[in-house]
Amino acid sequence: MTRNDVYIIHVCKNSNLSPTNENYCNNCWVDVDKTHATTYPPTWKYCKECEAKGFKNPKTRNITRTPEQIEAFKERMKEYRRKKNDENRETISEN
Repeated sequence: MTRNDVYIIHVCKNSNLSPTNENYCNNCWVDVDKTHATTYPPTWKYCKECEAKGFKNPKTRNITRTPEQIEAFKERMKEYRRKKNDENRETISEN
């Protein structure tokens, strides 16, 4: 870790499990952001306690979306935000 590193809070990958699952874990920790996280907080790594139980962290984050899918998602979100803003403006002008 260096002075110019960017840090991010990670949440254990086992937090995605059902709380009734015996491997459920909701630990979080601060770590260097080596992958320019796109989800906040990232949930692709296991915490040290889960690693001690035998869960293995991937060397790098698996990216399952293509660049085209990511761009399409961004466009959908822009349109969603536009619609929400328009709705809010209409609500304000009615009052």
